[in-house]
Amino acid sequence: MYNLAINRRHFLKGLSNTSAALIAAGAFSPQFALAKTKSDNILIWIILRGAWDGLNVLVPYGEPNYYKFRPKLAIAAEKLHKIDGLFGFNPALGELHQLYKKNELLFAHAIASPYRSRSHFDGQKILENGTSRAGIRSGWLNRLIDVDKNHKAIAIEAGLPLILQGSAPADSWYPNKLNEKAHEVNLLQEMLANSPQLSRNLQQAMKIENMAMDMAIGGNKKATKNLENIIKQTASFLKSHNENSPNIAALELGGWDTHAGQGTINGRLATQLNNLERAILSLKKNLGSKWQKTIIIGCSEFGRTVKENGTSGTDHGTGSALLLAGGAVNGGQIISAWPSLKASSLYEGRDLYPSMDVRSVFKAVLLEHLQIGNSAVAHIFPDSDKILPLSNIIRT
Repeated sequence: MYNLAINRRHFLKGLSNTSAALIAAGAFSPQFALAKTKSDNILIWIILRGAWDGLNVLVPYGEPNYYKFRPKLAIAAEKLHKIDGLFGFNPALGELHQLYKKNELLFAHAIASPYRSRSHFDGQKILENGTSRAGIRSGWLNRLIDVDKNHKAIAIEAGLPLILQGSAPADSWYPNKLNEKAHEVNLLQEMLANSPQLSRNLQQAMKIENMAMDMAIGGNKKATKNLENIIKQTASFLKSHNENSPNIAALELGGWDTHAGQGTINGRLATQLNNLERAILSLKKNLGSKWQKTIIIGCSEFGRTVKENGTSGTDHGTGSALLLAGGAVNGGQIISAWPSLKASSLYEGRDLYPSMDVRSVFKAVLLEHLQIGNSAVAHIFPDSDKILPLSNIIRT
């Protein structure tokens, strides 16, 4: 089951403004406030809410400690789409592995935002505001469109996520025909994230309900169709020749908080990875020739513990993996200052040590893909002079 969740901070607000914020899919083209963007390059932000397990996304199978710390959750080396002697793609990402081999996808591994605690709420705030403080109430994408009028943005959800909040105007769109229950479930998942027992109870209840739905309506066909429709509409906004069309879109894919029942070849993580893969492939298909000028950033608020827990899952961690995809990506590479999974190398004795800052990726995308100037990037990411943009990750 996919979860394209509305942002919890705008859930109640979105409910009170349904007629204005939610429009039927395919029946409406947003009335954007700004003039047409002068940039042909596209940026798509997908926040992976819930903290995905980077160690089981891009698997360090060459590390013996990976198997030592995960006797149940480690994925067998022979099941992986291997890249080299250290890393392999999760089996659920076979098509993304093909994008990698076509140089249209890369991973940065052992990476994190400046946040070093383990609250979803604060972690997401810091990831989206682009600073080291949770209290900053403007997002880095909003600051981008504020300082460079060549770009404009749309959020594909009922309200504006923090990343697009700020002084610059930005639009949002979300189809009102989607099941509101899915939004409520995602809100509950985020609210209960810091209570593993309550979170597990919710997951069990949802498992029973999903089984009933499978028997009643034949599985997840409706959810799949909704995801496909959202992605198709997103692509149509971005490739539109309308004078008010955006070139930046912000989406979210929830459901990555795998405290229990995470699974290996099958299970919650594999299902979510299938959804992400399907979304990226659909974007490629529906963007057409615009794919060559597109970069997709897939990023989570933090990673998960190296050691599995007692409920066949993993708990909140620190270092994780970040994904870049698109025709404008200089793909076919793994960017990592890999820190090892030896016990002595783990962050606070439990997490993958974050040897890179996500802003090094964001800065490179802004500088080289969206042609944002150095002074503007310094404003967009304040107090980050020591975080240098990565080189050689954007196709030239």
